[in-house]
Amino acid sequence: DPVLIEQVLLNLMKNAVEALVDAGTLRPSVELHTCVGNGKWRVEVVDNGPGLAAGMQDNLFTPFYSTKPEGMGIGLNICRSIVEFHRGEFGAVSCPEGGCVFWFSLPLAGAELAGAGGWSNEMPSC
Repeated sequence: DPVLIEQVLLNLMKNAVEALVDAGTLRPSVELHTCVGNGKWRVEVVDNGPGLAAGMQDNLFTPFYSTKPEGMGIGLNICRSIVEFHRGEFGAVSCPEGGCVFWFSLPLAGAELAGAGGWSNEMPSC
């Protein structure tokens, strides 16, 4: 469903912008990277903000967990559910040089997914 995938993208980009504003990042940047490979389409939302705090990554997808004072803590959980409903994968990682990458990959229509290879879930690959 393209509308649901669009909502995932909008949520990830909105979260990145809010994180940059809240952190007071000088020269804030949000980039959208996409690539195709191994029968999948991969999308990454990359920012140059503070990244994820040490214990934060373990709770990112926990329902009702939020780092925002006014947050409901359901956005990322819903995003992950949407991606998984489409037989995809969803994740996040802090970059060593700072910033954060939220990514998801979806199988391409009609692609054979059996076979070796794939992207690392640890670092951006696009």
